Parts: sequence; structure tokens; C-alpha cells
Amino acid sequence: MTARSLRRTTFFALTLAAGALLSCTGTPTHGEGPRAPGDLLTHLADDGSLLNGAFDPDPVVRLVAVRALTIVPPDDNTSLVLKRVEGETDEDVLEALAFAAGKWATPDCVDALSELVASPSARVRAAALASLAALGDDRRTVLFTSALADESSAVRRAAALGLFRLDGRRYDDERHATEEVLVARDVALTAAALTDPDPGVRWRSVYAMAGVRGRAAHEAVLRRALDDEGSPLSRVFAVRGLLSLANDGFGDPLQVGRDLLHDDDERVAIEAARIVCARGDTEECAELLATHRSPHARLMAAEALLARLAASRDGAGGGSTPSADASGGDDASGAGLDEAGRRAALSVLRTAAHSDASSPVRREARAALAVSGDADELAALAASAAVRDRERVARLLAEGQLVDAALVERLLSDPSPTVRAQALGALHDDPLDHLDVLLAALRSDDPAERGNAADAVAPLFAKGRAPPELGRAVAESLGDAHGFELDEARVSLAAALGMPPLDPTPPGAPPAGKLLDTLVAEYRAALADPHPQVLLETTKGDVLLELDAPAAPRHVRSFLELVDQGFYDGLDIHRVVPNFVVQGLDPRGDGWGTGGRRLPDEFTPTPFLTGTLGMPHAGSPHTGGCQIFITHLPTPHLDGLYTAFGRVVDGMPVVADLEVDDVILRAHRATPVVSAPGT
Repeated sequence: MTARSLRRTTFFALTLAAGALLSCTGTPTHGEGPRAPGDLLTHLADDGSLLNGAFDPDPVVRLVAVRALTIVPPDDNTSLVLKRVEGETDEDVLEALAFAAGKWATPDCVDALSELVASPSARVRAAALASLAALGDDRRTVLFTSALADESSAVRRAAALGLFRLDGRRYDDERHATEEVLVARDVALTAAALTDPDPGVRWRSVYAMAGVRGRAAHEAVLRRALDDEGSPLSRVFAVRGLLSLANDGFGDPLQVGRDLLHDDDERVAIEAARIVCARGDTEECAELLATHRSPHARLMAAEALLARLAASRDGAGGGSTPSADASGGDDASGAGLDEAGRRAALSVLRTAAHSDASSPVRREARAALAVSGDADELAALAASAAVRDRERVARLLAEGQLVDAALVERLLSDPSPTVRAQALGALHDDPLDHLDVLLAALRSDDPAERGNAADAVAPLFAKGRAPPELGRAVAESLGDAHGFELDEARVSLAAALGMPPLDPTPPGAPPAGKLLDTLVAEYRAALADPHPQVLLETTKGDVLLELDAPAAPRHVRSFLELVDQGFYDGLDIHRVVPNFVVQGLDPRGDGWGTGGRRLPDEFTPTPFLTGTLGMPHAGSPHTGGCQIFITHLPTPHLDGLYTAFGRVVDGMPVVADLEVDDVILRAHRATPVVSAPGT
């Protein structure tokens, strides 16, 4: 693993913290500098107070108890908690119960959610639909299709996203819906996408139609949604959906991509650029790199050209593959380049490598030239004083885009642990040729080096080729991997040895007193100052964040403590995925840093909309730390799987402009201003 991810796997049986901040006990992470105390977890499961709190006469206590129980794996007490549904009248508590039921996913939960779907409260009905959709049973498609006609726009919004979750390409649940049911669903989604009076329903319906398994009837609807000027997000998701639909074998969106490449809405233009990069010829990609106003679009073009040059170098597809398009040139899949395409690519890449205004574009252009065989560019990139340049070379080697044994050796001894960690991924053929390097990496205090070394040697153990000294080294590395900051490495080390997943590093002892009492006190304190604001002064301009303390009191408290310490001043952005997220504030700069913090997940029904502030994690529960991400667009597939603890209230154009290498010059508290909620 090279970065803390936006993926989620299984729950560990850890729950919310109690008491004051506890001192970290982990091994210092190389390169992070001084650490603040911040292990905000406590012991396993409920001490009994949460279950009792779910039946407390005070609705605030019930709300806090149910929220806390949400992240506890279901047990025999789940059915008792769900009995609250029968007599509960508080909407906040009912919404929390619906959310918890979607997480627990037991038969009792299905019954409870089925009852809540009929609630007189539109807010509760919407929450119940969202949780039913999370269960992934498309036999409920008829229910969600009917809900698209609900009188409440909140319910119609939930129904549209629910249909996406029941049949989305990204999900692999068993499918049961008949053709008749799917046709009725498509008719209802079409009406919602094109005629619903609420733009929030329209874009969610377009998002659903763009995200479910492709059907021929979808193309016409998505093309019509391109004209919805009253819902800009509908246009964005329609362009994205046309590319996904084409990948399923329905239609060709290339002309749409060309037509919208310079759309006034930058988000639409970026999706159009994605189409051109994926399906246009090399000359079009080269022109995009040379002329497009958006650095994100130019970066995508450079990445596409790199992939085509690598494929051509490897001989895939031959040297003169016919075009999939009447414009001539090379194969639109990028499998090969003709001579004209190669010349066009190299010419524009040389210009971009030395004159583009964006440092990530320059870096990627130089990487593409290196892949093409330009030895001077490769040498310059590998010897660059910028760590991210050397990391890029290491990734090219790890991905097999470059093959250079001498360069691998050089980067394995790089002074930066982030470069060394990346280079370990390049030991494809026979890791035993670098046994001394692997043994040293397995003893490193750096989590990425340990984890990537374990990943590199895992195939040797699987094939029975690992020598005894390597087995001892992995076992010893696993045995002395103390502290939560090495938990990711422990996962890889255990996997290399063929062991089952390990429990995470135990947190410190909880303080005296009931867990629920502590959580309720924190929640009431959050209500006293529910929305503190923080100003991020960046190299591209200012971004004003409004935090949501009642939704995520631990995350907000930790974030504000680090802001007040000046911890974030001078840190940068290390990851940008156009029209998805910008991620940063990692003291390591590679996605592995925690800042000496371990935060409990604080999942709530809060959706990830444009400008939502979220906490990255490492793919395992309760692994958030000091980093943040901000969404460029609504990202419904993150809802309920990441902690949302704030939003951008001013400066979203700055967020859209941020690139890798941009710096947070200063982060500090700001005087609150009032803003409208997101959609």
C-alpha cells in the first residue's frame, strides 16, 4: 500500500473513546517530527452503558447511544436496540436507528427498516431507504422505483441513489431483478432525471442511470440530461455516464467529449477530457495537453500519452493500429501508436515537460518521456531534488512501465523513506536478489517500508521459496511492530506469513466512569459550539471550512487542536483525483502519515456532497489521523463509509484548482459566517 486509501473493509471490534486524550505509545514514524498525543480509542465494545442509553428517557442520550452502537459489530443485543423503533418519536433518534440498522444488516434490521420506510416522517423514510439500499438486495427494486413518486424530494433523492446501490457496476451483490422490473425502473428514473422539479432529484437520478449496469435505453436519457442547465450536476454525471455506458458496449461518446471539451463548467470539461483521453486518438490527446485551460485535464492527457507510449514500447497492438474513429491516428484504446501519433505525443510532451504552468503536469510529461526511452529525462527525474519526482520514477518501476535494474538499486537506497518504499514495489522478478535490502526494510521504523517489503516477499512464502532468514525477519518484524502507526504494516506482515488478520494495536486503558456519560458530555459540549470555522490559506487562495462538531466531536476536536498548534502550516496536497477529491495535510507527504493520531470512526448519515470535508483511513476501521480530503463533487459511494466532519463554505473554486504540491501556508480559526447548505 502506498497511500492511506478511501476504501473500507471490515469492522474491528473497537468503539468510540472515553475520557481525555491518551498518549501515543507507538514507534515514531520516520519523517513526521514531534507528535501530539492523540490515540482516541478505548477498549472493545460496549461497557453496558450504551445499550441502556438507547432506552433513556432523554432523546439526546438515546441519540448518542445509538450513534456509538452503530460502529460496534452486531451482537445479541441488536434486536433489543431495534425495539426503539416501535415507540420512538424523535426524528434524530429514528434516523440514527435507521442508519445503525443498515450497518448491522441482520434479519431484525431488515424488519425494522421495512417499518421505518412507512414512517410519516419524510426524513425517516429517506434514511430507511438509504440503509435498505446499503443491504444490496435488488429484490427491493420495485420499492425504490415506487419511492421515486413520493411527495417528498428527500425521499425521491434517497430512492434514486438507492437504485444505484442496488444495481451499481461497482457492487457485486447477487442480482435478482427481472427484465420487467428493470424496464419499470428505467422508466421511473428517466422521468425523475428529466422532469422532476427538484434539481437534487434530477442529478441523483442521472447519477443512478450512469452508475447502474448499462442498458441501451440509458444512452438517450443521458444525452438529454446534457441540456439540463438548471442542474449542472446532471450534466457532469451525464457526461461521465456516457463513457461508462460506452465501456459496457452501448454508444460512442467521443463526439460528445469533443463538443464539451471547453464547456463553461470546468467539471463538465474535465469529464469531456476524460472521454477524449480514453477514446480519442493520440493527436487529440496531444492537443488537449497543449491547449486545455484546466491543469487537471492536461494531467489526464499526459497520463494517457504515457500509457500509450508504454504500450507501444512493449509492442502491444503493433505500430499502426487502425483508428476506432474516422479521424485516423492510432487505436483509441491506447494499445499502440502509429508514427504520426508518436511524433505528436513526443513533441507536445517535450514542451509540457519544461514549460507547463502546472508542476504535476510537468512531472507527468517528463515521466512519459522517460517511458518513451528518453534517457536524459529519466536521469533528470531520478536525480531531482524534489522527492515527488523520484517517487514518480519509483512508481513507474513498480508498475512495470520502466525496467531498469540499476535505477531500482539506486532508489532502494534513496535518502527518502517514501521513495525507498515505492521502489520496493519494483522487485518483481526475484526479490531474493535484494535480500539484504528487504531485511533492512523489514527492520525499518517506517510503516510504508515494512509494509511494502512484506508485500514484496509474500509471493516467496506462497510458493515455498522463502529462505529461513527471511521467515525469521518477517516474524521478528511482526513481533516488534508496536504502536498503531505500524498497524498497516502488521496487516501485510501477517498476510505474508499466511496468518489470519490480526487485531489492531490495543489502545490505552479507558478512564474511570461510564462510556456513555463521557460521550454525552462531549456531544453537549459540541452543541455549545456546533460549527467552528477554520481558514486554510493555500498557495491558490483561501478555503473556509465549517466543522460539524455534533456529527463528529472527536474529529473536530482533534482537527482544531492541530490547527491551534500550527501543525498544518506548510503541509501540502499529495493526492488529487479530478472531479473526485483533493487530499492532503500529511506530514510525510505520501498518504501514510497520522500525525500521531488515531481517531474513532464517527459515521453518520451526513452525505458527501460538493465540498464535504472527510477523514481518509487506511482501509481498516478507526485508522483516521491528521489528514483530510475534500470532495470536488457529490460522491454517494462514500456515504456512511467515511467520517464527514465539515464542509467548505467559501473557496470551492480554490479547492477545484488545488493540485499536488500546492501548500497550506497557514491554517487558523476564523470568525464564523453563515452559508447555505449543500445539495
